[in-house]
Amino acid sequence: MVKSMAGFASASGTQANFGWTWEMRGVNARGLDVRVQEFSREANTLCLKAQSSTLTRIGLDLKASIDQMREQVQNVE
Repeated sequence: MVKSMAGFASASGTQANFGWTWEMRGVNARGLDVRVQEFSREANTLCLKAQSSTLTRIGLDLKASIDQMREQVQNVE
């Protein structure tokens, strides 16, 4: 359990021929939690509107990474 006023979460991965890293920083965990929820909504929208299986797969990978970040944010008090 991280005890801090500052919050930090990150995730990274690869898809197709590129790699990516997300980092989020905030004064408190609540602010990070709100941002993670927004990312999750966007990933859901991507999956729902995807016209190809490739975009759907990317959206699902994105959602998995967002869930990892959500777990990190929940560990910040």
